[in-house]
Amino acid sequence: DVLACNPENPNVICMLEPKHKVDLTPYIERHNFTYDLVLDEKKSNREVYEASCLRLIDTVFAGGCATVFAYGQTGSGKTFTMLGKGGQEGLYLQAAKDLYNNLPEGYSIKVSFFEIYGGKLFDLLNEREKLECREDGKGTINVCGLTEHNVDDTDHLMQVIDYGN
Repeated sequence: DVLACNPENPNVICMLEPKHKVDLTPYIERHNFTYDLVLDEKKSNREVYEASCLRLIDTVFAGGCATVFAYGQTGSGKTFTMLGKGGQEGLYLQAAKDLYNNLPEGYSIKVSFFEIYGGKLFDLLNEREKLECREDGKGTINVCGLTEHNVDDTDHLMQVIDYGN
């Protein structure tokens, strides 16, 4: 299978799947998948951050919630994008810098770090303690047992993330 991005439509990935008809004639079946945004492997981590995460900083300071997660198969670049490598800062560090640069005096930042694996949730900052996901009477989803940790600055945040990894 081949995945292709269309530079004219940044919301669609096209998967080209080789198949054979009953008479064994080969053909390609196209499957289009639509997302909020599709970026190809040529984008730098900074470009990915600016296109997908930067606007979430304003959302947080306006009282909203924001979540950024990486999903994909092993080796697809999730760790590189989120943590960075080789001079490219990851999304975590870029977001932390913007959060701390805009943090009003007297406010602090707390972090939680959990993993969903095999349909189960684990607290990565509490010895991979198994967590439960529950819905309350108002329809809000809660991750029960998830620990929160104060972080003082970007360096401390990256230490906490390293611990969680």
